[in-house]
This record gives sequence, C-alpha cells and structure tokens, in this order.
Amino acid sequence: VDSEFIEAQITLLQTQITAFQTVLTQLAANPNRAYSLNTGQTTESVTKADVGYIREVINGLIGDLQYWIDMRDGTTAAIGRPC
Repeated sequence: VDSEFIEAQITLLQTQITAFQTVLTQLAANPNRAYSLNTGQTTESVTKADVGYIREVINGLIGDLQYWIDMRDGTTAAIGRPC
C-alpha cells in the first residue's frame, strides 16, 4: 500500500475521531441540545440519546486508526490466549 495513502487514512481517521469527541464534549456540556456532526463524509444530527452510538463509533475508528498506524510503522498487535 502506498505510504501517501496510509498517511491520508491516518489523517482522515484522526479528523473523524476529533469530530466525534467534540460532539461528546458538547453533549456533556449541554445535554438538552442537538448537535450537527460532520465527519467529512456525512452530516447528521445527534442528541444525548446517541452517546452510546458515538462511543461505539469512536472505538471502531480508533481500531481502524491503529491498523493504519501499524501499516505505516510495520508493527502489529497480537492478542495471546492460553491454549
């Protein structure tokens, strides 16, 4: 995979994570309002009821970010389990 593509993916994911984190902060400060979330791909309105969904999305994005960082750095993560 092209290194420029990898860097672009990392930058995109970091931007998306920041956008979702910003919405969580806004919802925490004023839970009675709805906020517009623009990830660069979609725009949606979110409320306090969406906090669980937003956290799931952030966790997924963090996993994707780690994948691309591992691709860039030539590292991998492994989970060992007892046999």
